Amino acid sequence: MSGLKRFWQAIESLPSLAAVEAEWRGLVGDEYDRIKRFLRPGKERASSFPHPAGGLPLQVIEHGRDDLVGVCQETGETIVLQPRQLVVYRLDQERLARQVARALGLATPGRIIAPDTRLFSLGTFRPTGYSMAAFLILPCESAEIASGTALLISQGLSPFLLLTPTRRFVTAEVDLRLRSLGSGLLPLADAVVVSHDGRWSIANDTIQAALPDRAVEEELLSNRAQSVLIAMLKLGALDSDQRRSTEEIAIKALGDATDPNALKSVMADLKTRKLIQTREGRGGGCWLTEAGRRRAEKLNHC
Repeated sequence: MSGLKRFWQAIESLPSLAAVEAEWRGLVGDEYDRIKRFLRPGKERASSFPHPAGGLPLQVIEHGRDDLVGVCQETGETIVLQPRQLVVYRLDQERLARQVARALGLATPGRIIAPDTRLFSLGTFRPTGYSMAAFLILPCESAEIASGTALLISQGLSPFLLLTPTRRFVTAEVDLRLRSLGSGLLPLADAVVVSHDGRWSIANDTIQAALPDRAVEEELLSNRAQSVLIAMLKLGALDSDQRRSTEEIAIKALGDATDPNALKSVMADLKTRKLIQTREGRGGGCWLTEAGRRRAEKLNHC
């Protein structure tokens, strides 16, 4: 069994996810034969070529259809190149997503979440006794991790497992947000192992180690409590600066004729469960905790 650490690192070092074969080989080393099936040749010809001795890439000059040379920008030295050496190989992201899904034991093909993103849905599995969605992201910067995570959370998909090539673009802020929602992040460089016959699998215990501790089942809420959480979400009561009065929440949740006093026990119960916070007195109000927001987002998408 062996890993593919250099391959995962290479993915995050190539913003375009494309390079000539020589560059791919230089990046992944002896892992090349195990990953070349994920590289798809394109029709375009590369305008640069890796310098055999390292340093700045060679500039490709075309003197004729098959008369190609690479010119060193520092010394002017030239080398003869063949057209096949300048074929650009692009990472087949969908094929890779399907392979990662199979490594997780999922039969669902990897599908892209939104156009022009590198975020794929892999399917749903039960890693620790409860169902969880799995997603793969292939980022070229930290902003892509942040926006991809925000997209999944906004769609009410928490908790989920987000798989990334490495931790290179994962900020502490994103990691903390995921864990607060019961979600986790799994770097494939630490998790994927390949058998001698080419079969991929996820290393034992890496999934459980990536996930925060949480209860297998969430406690049931009454219909009124559920309505209150959804109402607070729709009112934007997401922190103390955006707190809303019980009267506003009652009207939004149960209608104009509702007596706010009828929600006293419900609000007290939600506060005990740490799903809401309250402030008493003049100018007081209620707002959702992070756990309350997560529960409200789930309920709102049911």
